[in-house]
Amino acid sequence: MAIWCRVNLTGSVDAWAKRAANEGVSFSPASRFTFDGAKKQFARFGFAAIDEKEIRSAVKILAKTAPKR
Repeated sequence: MAIWCRVNLTGSVDAWAKRAANEGVSFSPASRFTFDGAKKQFARFGFAAIDEKEIRSAVKILAKTAPKR
């Protein structure tokens, strides 16, 4: 399972994905799903393979690595 979200933050979703991956959390920026690799302010967060404790931890890391408003 996964959820798509519009990212209403300044900065690049692709750069955010790289920062989060460096902290151990991966998600897919929308550019991975476009034919031309265009940057979009959307992200796909998969969660089927993790439990509630891991989700809480991942959300904290996502918040820490997110672009500032």
